[in-house]
Amino acid sequence: MSNEKIFQANNVTIMAQDESTGETFSASLPIELTVNQYMIVLTGEDSHGNKSEIAFLREPAIPLIQELIKREMLEMYLFRNDDDIEK
Repeated sequence: MSNEKIFQANNVTIMAQDESTGETFSASLPIELTVNQYMIVLTGEDSHGNKSEIAFLREPAIPLIQELIKREMLEMYLFRNDDDIEK
């Protein structure tokens, strides 16, 4: 099991400042927030009450994603059907 630290919260506060007026907007929302080394995940409900999630990758995840893509491309190349090769 990983010793990775995970931050979790069941409520988030969004704060934004208008670019032209400088006015600040703030709202607390019933959104679950999970943060780990590789991503930030927001979980809530859509307008129909169904679970909805959005994930934002963090900088440390980029090399892992790149390695996964390289591995998948290599497997596709190595295990392709010979009929797929143009002669």
